[in-house]
Amino acid sequence: MHLLFVFNRALFFCNQVFYYLGELNDSLSYALGAGPLFDVSEDSDYVNTLLAKAIDEYANFKTKASEGNDQSAVVDPRLETIVERMLDKYGNLWFY
Repeated sequence: MHLLFVFNRALFFCNQVFYYLGELNDSLSYALGAGPLFDVSEDSDYVNTLLAKAIDEYANFKTKASEGNDQSAVVDPRLETIVERMLDKYGNLWFY
């Protein structure tokens, strides 16, 4: 088995453990590390909750960035990827 897949699978497992423990910040962090194993097209409370958390974090980063030249407002590229994947999934629905 490819080592990267095993590593991503472990991150995905940790993500779910932290979700069920109610630690959404940690869960989102591990979901970002799991990459494509975190399926934004899955229709479940688990995915919807983490997507809402991801959007909140993304909006917070973008708000900080627009308010000034704050170095802490740099958006994690993995977070941008998750938000973009979600927007790709639902973006077409907004035009109807």
